[in-house]
Amino acid sequence: MGNSIEERLSDLLLKKMVNYFEFSREDSLKINYGLTILIVNLSKALAIYLSAIILGVFLETLLSHVTFCILRHNNYGFHFENSLICTLFGIFSFPISAVLLNWMNFRFSLWGLVIVSITFIAVTWRFAPSYTKYVGKDVGNHSRIKSLLTTINILILCVLSPFTDLTVFMVWGVFISNLLVLLNELKRRYRVGKCFKVE
Repeated sequence: MGNSIEERLSDLLLKKMVNYFEFSREDSLKINYGLTILIVNLSKALAIYLSAIILGVFLETLLSHVTFCILRHNNYGFHFENSLICTLFGIFSFPISAVLLNWMNFRFSLWGLVIVSITFIAVTWRFAPSYTKYVGKDVGNHSRIKSLLTTINILILCVLSPFTDLTVFMVWGVFISNLLVLLNELKRRYRVGKCFKVE
């Protein structure tokens, strides 16, 4: 099949499974695809959290990454075509950024947090969910409401949290989610612009 490590590993696992179960050709392809995605996602998580442990920012990374993942589930947004680039982006966005935020001793005032929250809610309301070629607009208006409510609930939790030194990492997770939504919208508009460009 493919040449990537993940695809070779999923092929190997599938061959082991075939020894115990009988699958049709279609089922084998589905299982292989699912295994590849699982291995890719586990590899990314392992790289991010190993980096966090090495850098001494496990809790900070966990807070920002979990916040991001919750929002990503509803907001969608930009996807990197290359798994390695996606992993490197994840390492920079979470453990390395956590080190930088700790080093700067960055903290929000209450009003600063409220202003940032309103900005994130506005971006989510206007652009999320930001669909990709894998997820079309046929998912409906329900996703938009879920996306907005999830963002609002997380930001309310940030505002009410007594752990102000950790709040910044949850807000950072919301920021990364919003950033990928905006990047995806820019990418889509650029493509549309190219399609209608007059030569």
